[in-house]
Formats: sequence, structure tokens, C-alpha cells
Amino acid sequence: MAPTLVGLVYNGPGASVRSVHSLVRSLERCGEFTVRTVSATEVTSDDESWRSADLFVFPGGADLPYVSALGPVGMQRIRSYVEQGGVYLGFCAGAYFASGAVSFEAGTKLEVVGERHLKFYRGTAAGAAFPGFDYESERGAVAAKIKYKNVAGELSTLCALALFHSLTRASVCYSPIRSLARSLARSRRVDDVPRLRQRRPLLDD
Repeated sequence: MAPTLVGLVYNGPGASVRSVHSLVRSLERCGEFTVRTVSATEVTSDDESWRSADLFVFPGGADLPYVSALGPVGMQRIRSYVEQGGVYLGFCAGAYFASGAVSFEAGTKLEVVGERHLKFYRGTAAGAAFPGFDYESERGAVAAKIKYKNVAGELSTLCALALFHSLTRASVCYSPIRSLARSLARSRRVDDVPRLRQRRPLLDD
């Protein structure tokens, strides 16, 4: 069966080469998506054909270059894309980038602290979730279990497998945790994928 959805993976300043490669391969293997990468220049240019995509994925890397490269114009276009039914999915730096504010390794040489524009999650994304994070190695990679209640109120467990450690090793801790549980519950069903553009993923505090 031919793919019925279009997925974009951001591949501009700040994006980890390994994370971009992993995300493109994962979406292609899903079988549901036609996948291509998109640059910051394309997002900020007059050509807005990218906005017809069903899914826009931001990979791991570093979110400050995302902010700098996309600027107010690019970030507002991404927010408008989501408000009009598109779906944003952020891994690692991509998740920090989509929050209301970032507090990453505060008080250390890796510190990144500040407000963010997208605010799909309106709280603060704080991390790293586990000690030992290092940009230049795989230190800090952890397979973490997250318990949450699904839409039926049943307790479930999501395991971030080691397979995805390159995307999640600077995992985000959202405050409060109930918003994370709510978002996981909303996206738990595989058969929701064809209806991606019908959902409005903006979360309350």
C-alpha cells in the first residue's frame, strides 16, 4: 500500500545528523509516510508548500540554533501550521523547542535557560532527566519507563527503549507531569495515525 501521509523532518542548524537520519528511516519503515527533510530556509521562505504536510518532526540536537535559524517568522509559521491542524512531534531538543520555557542543566557549563515561542506545551521543559548527559558521547543514555493513565483510565507503562537512546538521552521532564500523561493518552492508539490532522495537540498547563 502506498503511503497516505506526508512527514517532514527538520534538517537545519542545530539538528543532529544522526537523529535526522534515524527519524527519516523510522518514518519510512512505518509505511504510512512519504518523508523528506526541510531546512530553516524553506520554512522561512515565501514558498509555504511544506505546510500541507501531515507531520512535522523536530529531531534531537540543540534548540538554541533552532531559535536562531528559524527566528520569529519561522516559529510563528510552525505555530500557525499546528493551529491549522498540522502535527508537530519533537524529540529531545525538538521537545524543548516546543515548550513554553527551557531549563536545561541550569548552573552547569551546558546551561540553556529561557522562554520559547512555540508553547505547544505551556510549562517549562526541564532536563536533562538523568545525570551524565554529554553532547560528545552516549553518556546519559537511559531506557526510562513512564507510567500514565490512558483514555479509559487504565494504568499503562511506556518504555523508552534503548533503541531510541540517541533521540532521547537528554530527555525532557515536563512540569506538571499530568500534561505529559494527557498527551501520551491522546496519542496511544496506532489507528489514530490517519486522523493526525484532525487533532489539535495544544496542551493546557
